[in-house]
Amino acid sequence: MPYFFDFSTNNISELALLEYPFFCEFLLQNIDKYLNANVDVVYFKAQSVDSDTLLPADRSVPCNKLIDNYLNGRISALVFSIDYMSPWCKLLDRSFIVNNNIIFDEIFVSNDVMFSVNVAFLQKFILVSNSIIYCITYRTGSLTTLANWEAFKGRFDIAIKRNKFLKEKGYSSRANSLILFVLKSKKYGIRIPFKLVYEIMKEGMLFTGIQRYLCNRCLFCYDIIERRASSKNSNFD
Repeated sequence: MPYFFDFSTNNISELALLEYPFFCEFLLQNIDKYLNANVDVVYFKAQSVDSDTLLPADRSVPCNKLIDNYLNGRISALVFSIDYMSPWCKLLDRSFIVNNNIIFDEIFVSNDVMFSVNVAFLQKFILVSNSIIYCITYRTGSLTTLANWEAFKGRFDIAIKRNKFLKEKGYSSRANSLILFVLKSKKYGIRIPFKLVYEIMKEGMLFTGIQRYLCNRCLFCYDIIERRASSKNSNFD
């Protein structure tokens, strides 16, 4: 069964293999185990380095923590997949992507957000591995660190789009709070925070994700809220 790596834009997604600037040890061996697996998606762990210094970085921490929580039974498969927002470290069945017409948004930033959330809801069979297959790099000046107004507003718009999608699916509990956008927007002008608040209120999202945002700052509360979400949304397992 043909698979491809979800590390790319739509054009590259048509390829079966990609070239990697940073190879992980045992990369091919870890992937080969699953080439004949009859599943839609295989999720893997990652490592992370600064691309200039090659010193360890922390960009792989969130996805690795999600995998640990899933494998330890703390969260359900669907909650895990929704929260695994990045396209890194996913081995996808090409027919699954093609048959469901899952594509990247043709936008400047955050073009993979809706791709990943669509994968989460359309997948039927998944495997989750402890193996590391990808090295996530950090580089000053990359799209991830780009902080001009166009990039900021693009991320804000996609965050609203994702929250609306989750609400329509009945999973508002997995939506992210937009309060950080408001707090960070003041550097773009004194009126910008008020404009964002207006947009958020217009969408009915002023308090969306607030409980999750606050509880994620507390390990005890985090454990309670994640278990509660998984128990309510466990029908995917």
